[in-house]
Amino acid sequence: MGEASRWFSEALWDLDTARILHRERRFNAAAFYAHQAAEKAAKALLYHVHEAPWGRSVRELLLRYFASTGRSPDEALLSLARELDRHYIPSRYPNALPSGTPHESVRRGGFGEGY
Repeated sequence: MGEASRWFSEALWDLDTARILHRERRFNAAAFYAHQAAEKAAKALLYHVHEAPWGRSVRELLLRYFASTGRSPDEALLSLARELDRHYIPSRYPNALPSGTPHESVRRGGFGEGY
């Protein structure tokens, strides 16, 4: 199994974990695992084209992939990646929010009031 396949396999595992957490209404943890799944999938793409996959921003990883392949960026995909990136830190750390905790603040549709 190549490196890209290993990363993609782990991305699928994290996506399944995000779905389980979402079903159990653990929305902040589901948001984190959704980001992890997307990050690992983007890194798999970069491994596939023999690029170094450094960083945590899904949007930046995808931009590097598009640049390395000469393909035009998919703006809808980049918009979704930006949304995931926005939740990477506040879905886990209380000090990333003005008040409360991530598990109290993250709701089904995103962060609650005050975020």
